[in-house]
Amino acid sequence: MGEFLSTPNTNQESSRVQLNSTAVAYGSMQGWRKEMEDAHIITSCENYSMVGVYDGHGGPQVSKYLSLEMKKALMNSSHFATSIQDALKETYLSLDATLKTPQGSKMLNDAVHSELYEKSVLSDTNVNLANTIGSTALTALFDEYQLTIANVGDCRCVLVKRDETLQLTTDQRLNVKAEADRVVACGGRVVNGRVNGDLMISRAFGDTQFKKGNNPEKYIVSATPEITTYDFDGSEEFMIIACDGIFDVMSNDEVVSFVKECLDGGILIDQICKMILNKCLAENPYEQPGTDNMTFLLAVFDKSDKWRKCCAGCDVIS
Repeated sequence: MGEFLSTPNTNQESSRVQLNSTAVAYGSMQGWRKEMEDAHIITSCENYSMVGVYDGHGGPQVSKYLSLEMKKALMNSSHFATSIQDALKETYLSLDATLKTPQGSKMLNDAVHSELYEKSVLSDTNVNLANTIGSTALTALFDEYQLTIANVGDCRCVLVKRDETLQLTTDQRLNVKAEADRVVACGGRVVNGRVNGDLMISRAFGDTQFKKGNNPEKYIVSATPEITTYDFDGSEEFMIIACDGIFDVMSNDEVVSFVKECLDGGILIDQICKMILNKCLAENPYEQPGTDNMTFLLAVFDKSDKWRKCCAGCDVIS
């Protein structure tokens, strides 16, 4: 069936942790895809809590690279101590630039060729597969005062407050006029809603076939992040970060209503993540959507007693 399995891989990875003063959980599932290309990060970073979802395409190599290198690269940024916004932008561009170097291309090529040889489906080691491997990246850092998000691609961050729900990121696809205009201005084409008829998202790490020259602002597919800053006011209840495997199936309102219902019912936060995955999985691979890899991350900001039992038993991340 091409890119799909005959039966879905419904094994789930999940955990719930205490990250500084915030309870955070995630769940992920390979689903109908032949390979799991999502990765994530949940960690502390100096005085910040740091979470992120990375949705790979063409292979898992770039998303895994980002999940392993993002924290270290961010802390090494020259702007880390003075501006977390500038530090995130510098980090994103630096990590993407590394993938364009001969060493970065070799790293990806070696990883892909090794994996494909293990599967006995590759006979030509001269094929440069790194050109078509890439990933989205949504990374969020927060302390008790402020939330800062860097987004490339179409993962989504939704913040739920007592009286409203805010989508804090833009899905960077070609149905967004500003993104389509930018792609065309940089020499690309929009064909059937895709970059040059190939890539659905307009910004990504990797995908070096779309990155000619040395000016990241001129790349057809850019890794320049959209930076969003939000100041906490005490009314925040929880935050959701998830890949398009979730939000192509359920709307913001549907996801938020489901999570609230589960929290009010006293369900543990990691179980809520797993329930969302099951809810989004298509019954068969001919259905669209619901056949993609899925990763769902939930951070609970409400410190009152009403959802305390949902966050019980969290492992502590220092």
